[in-house]
Amino acid sequence: MINEIQFSQEELLYLLRSLDLPDLTGMGDLPWGQIKQDEILLVMETVGRSLLARKIIRLSNNQAIVDDEIKTLLS
Repeated sequence: MINEIQFSQEELLYLLRSLDLPDLTGMGDLPWGQIKQDEILLVMETVGRSLLARKIIRLSNNQAIVDDEIKTLLS
């Protein structure tokens, strides 16, 4: 059971995208900030590795599978 966890905005965006959920209210029109579109893929790869190392996600057939507790929290 997870007692406390913090996500960066990029991590939160990664998780929301992985779960096909909309951005949270208040993230603004440019949730990635001033990052260029081609740089977002690099950021997503880096963030994915971070979440994998923290065991927030796991990979199955190159797909990110979000931890069930996190999935429930975000859903």
